[in-house]
Amino acid sequence: MWQGFVVEDGGTMIVINSTVIKDAQNAVFVMPDGKLDISEATLDRNYIGINIPHLNNGLINVTGTTFSCTGCLTGISLKQSSTGYLGNVTRAGMIINDGFYSIGNAQSGTNTFKELYRGIESHSSICKIANTTFENFPSQNEYIELPTDPGGGIAIYASNTPTGTMSITGLGIGTASPVIFTNCF
Repeated sequence: MWQGFVVEDGGTMIVINSTVIKDAQNAVFVMPDGKLDISEATLDRNYIGINIPHLNNGLINVTGTTFSCTGCLTGISLKQSSTGYLGNVTRAGMIINDGFYSIGNAQSGTNTFKELYRGIESHSSICKIANTTFENFPSQNEYIELPTDPGGGIAIYASNTPTGTMSITGLGIGTASPVIFTNCF
């Protein structure tokens, strides 16, 4: 695995038109004031697709993007388990923390999260999701971190801490911006 892309504070990354990012620890790692606009791309076999570990004051736009794990992760071994890399599937399409995020919209292509341990993992964040599908999440427990962790096979995992708020809002109204779940545990 390679490290992937890092969007530094004040930086902007635009990923468009059938771009494929594969086999990275974090396909895109976004710092607090980084901006990311990703559209019509594929993030495949990455440990984490998009990782936003801190409050992000920049702009995050994700539309028409596929997050998938079409095969075993490369460069992962049990010897690396102390760093958190354990297992053969993508841990999460997106991990977001401490912020307000809008994923998908009715005017753009559909986001797809498929065959991952978790689709979106949200911590102390407000997350609005539209025009997004979640499909075929295997039920497994490769990345359990706490005894209360429910494990994998989860399309959206949301947690809260005493310092923040958490809300997941599906905007799938009618056929304009559906949020669809298929074979998720």
